[in-house]
Amino acid sequence: MNEDKVCLSRIQEILGGNENNILACMPIIKYSDRIGAIRDIFWEIESGKGIQWIDGQNEIKNMEEQTTELISKKEIEIYPAQLPILMGPLFFSEVENLSFDLKGNSKNIYDIQKGYKILIQDEDSYEPLKRELFVFSKNIFDKELKSSRKRFISSRAKSALGLLTGNPSTPQEDYYITTLAQKKIEDKSEEYKTYLRLASLDLEKQEKGIERLLTNYLDNL
Repeated sequence: MNEDKVCLSRIQEILGGNENNILACMPIIKYSDRIGAIRDIFWEIESGKGIQWIDGQNEIKNMEEQTTELISKKEIEIYPAQLPILMGPLFFSEVENLSFDLKGNSKNIYDIQKGYKILIQDEDSYEPLKRELFVFSKNIFDKELKSSRKRFISSRAKSALGLLTGNPSTPQEDYYITTLAQKKIEDKSEEYKTYLRLASLDLEKQEKGIERLLTNYLDNL
């Protein structure tokens, strides 16, 4: 590796449980022969600001237990104010299924391991990306339900629901209402009851109130 390059070594996240998610991670960088955990997104190599250099064997062991090593065919360069965005294999599959336009970001997407992808993106672009994904997938879900006259869940609707589920920008109410709509249409009564109870707890509303929201949503499609 070129000693002047700062490359992504690991991410401060574990892959397991993130198969269906999009998630911004703090990076662990490699510079020359040193490894450092980023503590401030506006870090500096020269001053060491925002970097916790990892030297001792115990520090290295702890880091390895709590983070994910990247297995990539390419060096992944990273700069201050950039974040590695982790996309799980199921999440990225739905992005591709629905032809969501990553708007030129494709050159910054790297395969790492087990089907996971890393997208290197400026820190201030992450929130707009999540919001755009929410609007995009919610519109598809609503359109597919309307076109099917709420009789079945199409494959595109299922892909859109996957993006809604894995996107941390999806409001809780939208997440529960779209999921309950799916369970109701597919006549999965036990799963419907489970999600209804969860929605009642999370949204702090009575179950009858949640069902009224669901009815209004379906009636307005």
